[in-house]
Amino acid sequence: MILGLAFSPHSQAVTVLPGPFFTPATNAPLAGVLHLTTDVASRVSVLVSDGTDTWERDFYDFAKVHEVPLYGFKPGRTNLIQVTAYDEYRNAYTAPKLLTFVTAPLPANFPHYTVLTSEPSQMEPGDTVFIIQNRSDSSAGYIIIMDNSGQVVWYRPVLQASDIDVEQLADGNLFFHEQPPANRFLEMNLLGETVRTWAAPAGYPINSHEGVVTDHGTILYLSDVSEVVSNFPSVLPRQSNNPNPPLKTVTVDDNPVVEISITNGALLHVWSALNTLDPTRVTYLTADFPSSYGLDTEHANAIIDDTNDNSIIVSQRDENTIFKFSRDTGQLIWILAPPAGWPTNFQRYLLTPVGTPFEWCYGQHAPKLTPQGTLLVFDDGLDRAR
Repeated sequence: MILGLAFSPHSQAVTVLPGPFFTPATNAPLAGVLHLTTDVASRVSVLVSDGTDTWERDFYDFAKVHEVPLYGFKPGRTNLIQVTAYDEYRNAYTAPKLLTFVTAPLPANFPHYTVLTSEPSQMEPGDTVFIIQNRSDSSAGYIIIMDNSGQVVWYRPVLQASDIDVEQLADGNLFFHEQPPANRFLEMNLLGETVRTWAAPAGYPINSHEGVVTDHGTILYLSDVSEVVSNFPSVLPRQSNNPNPPLKTVTVDDNPVVEISITNGALLHVWSALNTLDPTRVTYLTADFPSSYGLDTEHANAIIDDTNDNSIIVSQRDENTIFKFSRDTGQLIWILAPPAGWPTNFQRYLLTPVGTPFEWCYGQHAPKLTPQGTLLVFDDGLDRAR
């Protein structure tokens, strides 16, 4: 194997002093930190070969002392790392010795996977980050990043077994919303190190489904709050086809949208779905999941912070409903849901289908706003009836 990078040794004006050397990350087995010092301000370029793949990273911050995080290594490989420093005049100095980083194979309890096909030209650019758990070993959960060929290029064990979702922030760090017992938000860098945490405010525990860092300098998330509802059907649709069962008073699991400051974690807003929509509306999905907070009547699973008109969009699985309300007033703006069963005072908010054929969403997940201003939704299609 030959690693090559063109430079002019006769114009050399930068010299590497201590280093370079590479320190593997403690918590992220496929990452580490490159250390080097130069006699003048410089930027760094890195070329890596593992015998099968070669990749390059260019860093554009000029300094004399460099601590550069590197990730993208694959498991079970011997990686040779070539380091080049450039001064501000593009004079280059390539370290004469290649650094070596040997990565271990994936852990024995890592979930097995098979790449059936890979078409990078059909993909969004970049890698894919997600959480996966080994169903045959409940303790084996991993945060994973895969490249567009389906190869693992970063992983770390989950922080707690109930962690199910992760978001990558604009700076590359990872953001987690952790339900109890951790009951916190956490930012982690790609060395697997905790950058900062935020505790959930008292009375508003974190629901595992959604937590969003917003452009308002806040965190939006779904919570679980026990609320008492009167005139609620005593028999649910999946238990009986009686359209007019006796009514009773029950405790339900409300999923309010909660907003806290990203600066200090202070509670800023609470918008209750129970107070926004019809609290007595039931579907075939009502209470099909147990909840310690009461009947699972909403099962909210997604939030969109819509900066186009300063509003918030929420998906409720058990209601087969996506609804939008104003951030400023909490006023309902529209409802995307099958029209059956809504009281008269909600009729004016219901969206009207355009075009045929048309199917309503049932038990939906993951609404996303598109650049065209439309809403992309995954329709689970559960029951397709009310």
